[in-house]
Amino acid sequence: MKKVFLIPLVVLLLGHRPAWAQQERVGIGTLNPTQTLDVDSSLRVRTLTPPGGNQLLVALSDGTLGLSEPLAATAGLGLYAQVAGTNPITLGPASGTAYRRVAAAGRYLFVAGGDQFKVYDAQATPTLPVYTGINSSMSGTVGALAASGNTLYAASTAGLDKFTISNGSTLALFAQYNLPLAPAGTTSTAIYDAVVAGRYLYVAACFSNSSNTVVRVLELSTGQPTAVATLPLGLTGRVQLAADESRGRLLVAPDAGALQVYALATPTAPTPVLVATAPATAPSLPTFEGGVAVVGGILYGANNATTPPTLDVYDEASPANPSQPAALGAVRLPKKVRDLAVAGEYAYLLTADASSYELVAVRVAAPALVGLDAAGNVASVAPVLPPADNLGNHRATQNLNLAGFQLVGNGGSQGLRLDAGGRVGVLTASSNNFRLDVGGTLRATNIAVTGTLAAPTLTATTSLSTPSLLAPVTGAHPCLAAATGQVIVSGNNTASSGSDNYSVARTGAGTYRLTFTAGPLATGNLQAAAFLAALVGTPGFVTFTASTTNPYIDVYTRNPSGTLTDRDFTFSVFLP
Repeated sequence: MKKVFLIPLVVLLLGHRPAWAQQERVGIGTLNPTQTLDVDSSLRVRTLTPPGGNQLLVALSDGTLGLSEPLAATAGLGLYAQVAGTNPITLGPASGTAYRRVAAAGRYLFVAGGDQFKVYDAQATPTLPVYTGINSSMSGTVGALAASGNTLYAASTAGLDKFTISNGSTLALFAQYNLPLAPAGTTSTAIYDAVVAGRYLYVAACFSNSSNTVVRVLELSTGQPTAVATLPLGLTGRVQLAADESRGRLLVAPDAGALQVYALATPTAPTPVLVATAPATAPSLPTFEGGVAVVGGILYGANNATTPPTLDVYDEASPANPSQPAALGAVRLPKKVRDLAVAGEYAYLLTADASSYELVAVRVAAPALVGLDAAGNVASVAPVLPPADNLGNHRATQNLNLAGFQLVGNGGSQGLRLDAGGRVGVLTASSNNFRLDVGGTLRATNIAVTGTLAAPTLTATTSLSTPSLLAPVTGAHPCLAAATGQVIVSGNNTASSGSDNYSVARTGAGTYRLTFTAGPLATGNLQAAAFLAALVGTPGFVTFTASTTNPYIDVYTRNPSGTLTDRDFTFSVFLP
């Protein structure tokens, strides 16, 4: 009876005739649906109306459609990979509590060290979580943390502690201690990592009955976690755990050896995900000493082996070989990482150096873009971190436009070098004494003086006469002057001396225009001409500008301080 009334209602609301196929597919505007929902018409979702700015249709981690942030506020097409632009949270000095583990669930971050842990609230400001004031003790030195919802599980050699946070009018913390963790007749000798997947807790540990590392499986559906299985890994030593609940996978990353992937179809008995053949080009994963996490098919691993350390990102969703996911990129980090946790759009990294322990926020989990496949099906595109571009290997397809930004940095031993102070060196190290330092010959086709110039170190102390140039007896000579002369301070419409193929006019203080009236210089463009000039009498210097279209050269005479001053000068013009 429900179907009898439901179908007319759908037709009335949508204005189309749905077609129900045996495969439980619904068609709107088509009698032959090929997908669970097949719409042969336009689709409108009113809640997706952009409030303003350029935004993209994205798929959130749970499959919900939504809008990206405005593109002006994101890197590329809504894809994120950056250390958040805020100061890290200082947890304490290196001489105090040795913080080793961080876990995230919902709005809360849990940071633990020794037998203590602190609770931070990241809801209001994800990049700068606020300390809630909650600081509690555990039954032993923490080996691993795992969180789900408002519940924290702390594993140590003393057992498993469970803490629940109640977020009422004020935060309240409830503790349940001394839960069993080790199998009967054994004790815990090492606790490596823990992760929650669904209603199960997985703890990687080593127990007294064997030197091998195993994963202890505990059910969480009852008030007290109960051990239900033990998964042997065939490994010794520390491992890191991550759970991809969207794909039902448990990832085991050892300090030495390949990534192991287990299917959680039966949560109490994870089974290895085996691939018959692995691609020859599959990358080898580094050792993630700083922890791993998986969100929406994207694997994050803290790599302390590089300088500086990096947060490496991989596509774990559907690779050819799940144990060797495809690399997507890496985010450079300020310090080495002890542990990491991912909550929402941020990875929270527990870092440490010789002076302090800090919590650093890195924005990583962008929503997937929504697109169409070749058949017109709506599909999501996994978020991709743009890889770091090595400009030494980069081939540009257009001009590099820096817009309002600057080219900064430090160069190598060759080519162009630009230091942090904006000083440029060409084929040499930049000097503190000069804005531009050239380690070779400098050539300029046009120099315009826009400020005061210091007096040159080489000046003329006596008058210079017009040079005597000898014409060759036979044949052409590339050094034959096309025009020569001497100009007096007042300037005039005819040459003062020298060749008779030019006129001169004073157009302003210390400014003279030489116009060539005959010979090859009278054709127009004088950019190819070589121009030599020297002041007569007291020191100073000469600059010039050659026209690109007309047969003239503008000459500027200056005193030693760079001020335009009327001066006698001699000149010669050569053509190639």
